[in-house]
Amino acid sequence: MKKILLLIGACVLGMSMPTKGWSQDALKFFLYFKDKDHNTYTLEKPEEFLSERALQRRSRQNITLSERDLPVSDQYIAALRAQNVEVLYASKWLNGVLVKVTEEELKGLLALEFVSGYLHAFGQLETKELSESYHKESLPLVKPQSNAKLNYGYSFDQVSMLNADQMHEDGFAGQGIQIAVLDAGFYKVNSLSAFDSLFANDQILGTYDFVDAEENVYDDHRHGMQVLSCLAGYSSEGLIGTAYKADYYLFRTEDFSTETRLEEINWLIAAEKADSLGVDIISSSLGYNTFDYESQNYTHENLDGNTAIITQAADLAAATGMLVVTSAGNEGNDPWKKITAPADADSVLSIGAVDRNNELAFFSSVGPTADGRIKPDVVALGVGTVVNGINGNIATNSGTSFSAPLVAGLAAGIWQANPQLTNMDLIFVIKESASMAHSANSKLGFGIPGYTNATEFIKSLSKSVEGLSVYPNPIQDAQLTIRFPRKVIGKPCKVAIYSTDAKSVLQSEIVIQGTRHTFQIPAVMEAAGPYILRIDLEGEVETFRLLKN
Repeated sequence: MKKILLLIGACVLGMSMPTKGWSQDALKFFLYFKDKDHNTYTLEKPEEFLSERALQRRSRQNITLSERDLPVSDQYIAALRAQNVEVLYASKWLNGVLVKVTEEELKGLLALEFVSGYLHAFGQLETKELSESYHKESLPLVKPQSNAKLNYGYSFDQVSMLNADQMHEDGFAGQGIQIAVLDAGFYKVNSLSAFDSLFANDQILGTYDFVDAEENVYDDHRHGMQVLSCLAGYSSEGLIGTAYKADYYLFRTEDFSTETRLEEINWLIAAEKADSLGVDIISSSLGYNTFDYESQNYTHENLDGNTAIITQAADLAAATGMLVVTSAGNEGNDPWKKITAPADADSVLSIGAVDRNNELAFFSSVGPTADGRIKPDVVALGVGTVVNGINGNIATNSGTSFSAPLVAGLAAGIWQANPQLTNMDLIFVIKESASMAHSANSKLGFGIPGYTNATEFIKSLSKSVEGLSVYPNPIQDAQLTIRFPRKVIGKPCKVAIYSTDAKSVLQSEIVIQGTRHTFQIPAVMEAAGPYILRIDLEGEVETFRLLKN
């Protein structure tokens, strides 16, 4: 049963070819390359393969370029095409290409010196009858009471649950933020009145259909249209999205008629495109756990943050400074129950669903991940969410597909208001200021996030203590030293270090004895990456973003 929150099979190189139901003609495979040698691009000239906006996003977040950012070797692609191989897409992050060849031709390609392995992506099965059960549930429309300045109408509950109405009143509706929506199609977005303002204000920056390799995304499935309405809809009938003034790219990556790994590859390529364009936020209401062939299905053990191609892609997208917001999944009432990939990724914001009473939706997928991390991260309204209907009417639908874009829009407004934050800072703020930050669990995560709480939390982090500093940063070994001003000697001090998924790494209470205090870095902080240091001096709080090399 189609759920539009899908997952993929294990990423094993060189698996045996299933034959039942598949054509013996050309199929699609992802070829992995051994290296990026013979490349015409260099890291010294990144402007040749990344937009200025993409480079600015990295610079703003102190992200350095690496070989992973380089395009695939064009010499290797030329060598494949010289053998009449149809090369469909190239992935710089996974260093490989999607090709269409027969199984016999594949054997010859695997003998090439620069090819290290392959992944079955497969061609197309006989088209299935489309199913609408991603979690379709129409509930009666009820117009809530509202004193808001904007006419939220029926959508007021889902907006106000996140305090996004106050965010809009403060002037933050995503202006200047670019969001890429990855979905199954955006049916009639170019003609439905709820999206008129997007076109009138040139807020649609680009579109691409990675399934059919064309720019038109407006004649496929309606799911992405309804997702987009939660973000960007603006209707006099009573529907306003949480980031209705942001700019958008619309990318179709999901083929709703089949379930294959090809959709993961499409997502990967779309995310790379978003990175190159300079996108700030990816909003994705897709998830994967079962496929057309049972042998490719995931197990709960695969939800470890590293296995699924789409999970790897989501984390790699986050590594470029983009915020990735994804649905947790709609499997809560099914035998699977757990989240679906890429919600298991450790550097993304995974969103579950609640009803108007703040109770967990029966279908909302739960955690934890296979390695014990809390997921989902936060929740929003996903039961009877107000969306744009296929005929332009105001309708309702249910699923984490619709709670996720609500939070993506919230994040856009918070980021607009606080551009100094990195993507991982933003995740930390959203989680730590949510309603259950001190009692998080693997059903509701950190609870319901909100603009007002996030704003106050950010203010509490920005109180400066003059003369306070930390070194070395980046951390090179197992020690971290805090330099205190003389005026605080003798005072109590609380020191805490958190990973970016809000896990406590170090908690210490000291009485300051001198101007320097050195801490031993705990073993759990051996992993390279960003961390948050919080120093509390009797209510005066200073935070530092640490980097562990």
